Amino acid sequence: MNQDVLPDGQLFKALLVIDPKAAPGLGQLTIKNTVATDPYGQSVPLEASVTNIQIQSGPPVAVGFLSTGVLNAASLIPGPVSPGEIVTLFGNLPNTQPVLLFNGVPAPVLYAGLNQLNAIVPFGLALDAPANLEVRTGSGSAIVPLPVAPVTPAIFTQDNAGMGQGAILNEDFTTNSPSNPAIRGSIVVLYGTGFGMLDSQPADGKIAAGAIKTQLGVTASVAGIPAEVTYAGAAPGLVAGVVQVNVRVPGSLAPNLAAPISLTVGQAVTPVVTVAIQ
Repeated sequence: MNQDVLPDGQLFKALLVIDPKAAPGLGQLTIKNTVATDPYGQSVPLEASVTNIQIQSGPPVAVGFLSTGVLNAASLIPGPVSPGEIVTLFGNLPNTQPVLLFNGVPAPVLYAGLNQLNAIVPFGLALDAPANLEVRTGSGSAIVPLPVAPVTPAIFTQDNAGMGQGAILNEDFTTNSPSNPAIRGSIVVLYGTGFGMLDSQPADGKIAAGAIKTQLGVTASVAGIPAEVTYAGAAPGLVAGVVQVNVRVPGSLAPNLAAPISLTVGQAVTPVVTVAIQ
């Protein structure tokens, strides 16, 4: 759960959840869809290996997860949770009518699968103390304390891995990509989560009907150059918790099909993703 960049040759720890129905014995572990990038977010070759793990029998755990298994759904980084943040929860989580509660307040569940839940932190989350996250299923329940913060911003990416090409639209609402870059001076639309409270509190789990700005100001940087933010707030037509940020691409930028872009909300900065500029 190291949140820092992993340099070449460094080991990383993976959180594995073994299927309760798995037979005891020797199992083969294969890591697929591995991704590596250079400092500019461009992909580089990465070869994954295969190893064996020993599975032993034991009493099943009905529900279990760690605070480090609660991730920002855009960056896939663990840490504090914030009001309105979309989170991804990994653990031993049967998908039998799960209910999530933050300090007793139900959280809208967006997705429920075996060992994974996606939900929205209630906008009314108190910031003066850690939050108790409770997961209830037909197989039992578990509670863990989580740190909280006013904002935990991150930008969604096209591969849902929290890195590389951002989930960004060009001014004509086509998808930004190296084969369809944005024009310098045009507006690009970014989508993220974890930007905290809005000017008016939306109903948890409801679709945003209109534009509601974030309470904290949002600034942007593209390839190290400050960029104008023309709007930052609720994304009309999408569930409250998704934030839309409109950024004008600086006209002074040189063409770059993987230009780093980041947003600052209060004192918090999003992990860098990339945008294609022509």
